Amino acid sequence: MTIGCGGQTGGGIVGQNTCLIKSNKEIKCYGWDEYDQVSNTPTSDTYNFISSGFGHNCAMSSTTSKITCWGFDIHDQVSNTPTSGTYNFISSGYYHNCAISSTTSKITCWGSDGNDQVSNTPTSDTYNFISSGIYHNCAIVSTTSKITCWGYDAYNQVSDTPISDTYNFISSGSYHNGAISSTTSKFILWGDDNVNQVYDTPTSDTLSLNTSEYTIQ
Repeated sequence: MTIGCGGQTGGGIVGQNTCLIKSNKEIKCYGWDEYDQVSNTPTSDTYNFISSGFGHNCAMSSTTSKITCWGFDIHDQVSNTPTSGTYNFISSGYYHNCAISSTTSKITCWGSDGNDQVSNTPTSDTYNFISSGIYHNCAIVSTTSKITCWGYDAYNQVSDTPISDTYNFISSGSYHNGAISSTTSKFILWGDDNVNQVYDTPTSDTLSLNTSEYTIQ
């Protein structure tokens, strides 16, 4: 099952919308519908992945690997959805989206670019995972398992990206990120620490996550 919660970012806040993909690969959305992000949910295809931003959602077709987005479109995060190419992963920020091509493993981002979260998208490497915060993104390089982040950096969620280890999973919150080391299986966080979300990172346990079974955005 894939769940997308719209709100501040993938974490979701009360009063926004939630979308999920059912076992028959149909999408079910519910909650806040001011921008038709619930009522315009597509029904003519089946899907295997979904991600939600603020007032908009994007899903990946299980039959064509194309992306469909709907809802709030103030920064063209819906209308600029790429129509060519196929994709194997998508992540939505506040007013932008990023997806990984299934043929080239390159990243495409579109929508709001107020913090260069679209225009600074890296082009020199290939990637196997991406996660978007409100105005920033982080991705894992497929050849080195290193993390690259770009976009809004007021809380050092970009500039403090770790460079000394390799990683197999990353998730971005509003202004912070967390990743699992592929060598130690330890969890590391960096960025905004206003409620100790970085400082209180557990250090005594190791973590594993089967991303092929589920992803919570």
